[in-house]
Amino acid sequence: MIDVEFFKELRRKAYVDAVTFKMSDNNVVGYFAKDIDEAFLMSYGLVPYPIESTDTEILAYGEYNTCDMISATTIYMTTKKCPLIYSSKIFLIEDICKKFTEVFSASCDRYIYKYSGDIAGTDIDGVIKSVYGFNFDEKKYKQMKKIFSKIDELLLAIEKKLEPYEYNIVKYYIRYVVDPEKRVKILERVLEDNQNNINIKMNKCINVACPEIILDELKGPISESYKNIDLAPRGCILKGGKNG
Repeated sequence: MIDVEFFKELRRKAYVDAVTFKMSDNNVVGYFAKDIDEAFLMSYGLVPYPIESTDTEILAYGEYNTCDMISATTIYMTTKKCPLIYSSKIFLIEDICKKFTEVFSASCDRYIYKYSGDIAGTDIDGVIKSVYGFNFDEKKYKQMKKIFSKIDELLLAIEKKLEPYEYNIVKYYIRYVVDPEKRVKILERVLEDNQNNINIKMNKCINVACPEIILDELKGPISESYKNIDLAPRGCILKGGKNG
């Protein structure tokens, strides 16, 4: 078992950290992506945070004609009520949902870098140098890649020990810990605390788009996907939603 509230608190703590980074080095970069090479971004001295909303409470301030996740994230951006979005100097948006790109971009007051595939294989280097004045550090990148490989190994081991819901919580909320070595320590503790557990349930893995905003509803194993979707936030056009 895990302390679910501990992991959710990691995101709340990231709110304070993000604003602190903005006020000191102004090196926060927000991203919307299925899987992004954080080690690559950190090798520039950047602090990457996922920007997708994890709740729908902000919809009380309005709603766009699209899914809950896009509406909530965009409203958090326009109202400046999410410190992670507020602190981001630019945004990196992977080409996984054209509607997100369209709606978020139309209301955004900062530079958006749109890309497909591996962020490290793009021309983002020039953008980072221009906006942040930072240079890529090859040595740091190699060091970071080793740490993130360890993180991936720990997550694979933890998946075999926890119930799917708890594993999903660990996997998605650990991203808000900006120090990868601290991530390792937290995950090692989870693995140690659950070393005698075995997840023997053979639940079918379902494909879910934008799982963060409906994470508490997901009790079985999931795979984040934007094709052949089984489940998605309300109004998702990829799942045939009427909105958008």
